Amino acid sequence: MRAIQTNTSNKEVTEFARWLDTFISEKGLDMDTLFYVDEKFGISNVIPFTALIENIKGGSPQLQAQIKITLVKIDYVNGNVMDVFKHLAQGIKQ
Repeated sequence: MRAIQTNTSNKEVTEFARWLDTFISEKGLDMDTLFYVDEKFGISNVIPFTALIENIKGGSPQLQAQIKITLVKIDYVNGNVMDVFKHLAQGIKQ
């Protein structure tokens, strides 16, 4: 499993970014995961987990708060949090 790396060259690491990195690490999620998001005509876009995480970290504070709430709720009931990330990947394909 690869370590989480955050691009912090021009911005301060936020509390949410630290929380998300810790959450991913503690859950043992594979940062090499690729999400295949279907498009029209049977063509798939490939979205690396690392790119998705960077996109989430660059989102609005309101979006980050909703993502955190959702992940915590699903984790609490022992759900598959990767389903949330798959859903989010579908949202950034455009």
